[in-house]
Amino acid sequence: MYRKATLNHALGMEFFLRETFSVKLGYYTNYANSKEIKWGDSAIKSFLANTGQNSLNLSSDPVAIYSPSALSPSSRTEHVNTSGYCLGLSWSTARISITMTLIREKGKGASQIIDSQPSQVLRLDSTSVYLVASTHE
Repeated sequence: MYRKATLNHALGMEFFLRETFSVKLGYYTNYANSKEIKWGDSAIKSFLANTGQNSLNLSSDPVAIYSPSALSPSSRTEHVNTSGYCLGLSWSTARISITMTLIREKGKGASQIIDSQPSQVLRLDSTSVYLVASTHE
């Protein structure tokens, strides 16, 4: 599996509106460390796989087949760069803490779901809400 060095960023802050109530804001990036999927490359590989030109029979027995690793599908077939933001509300006392956080993330990239087909555009759009409660003794 190919991985490259990736630099991501995160920035967050918390504002206390009252002694027990706060608002949290944040922004982050989540860039892929996988190899970028190019449509042209995936189209050529899928064409060769579909026409049987990515392998070579080594004997008259059809079981013995040589397949170059360069034409084999990778174990990671998606590449997507995302960024997102979060907004949280928190209420806490000496004994109890309750936080509700909204996380929104968007991004785009490419994915190859089936090896016999070229890659497709991948768009990610995710919204999550977390409710966390804890007690302190």
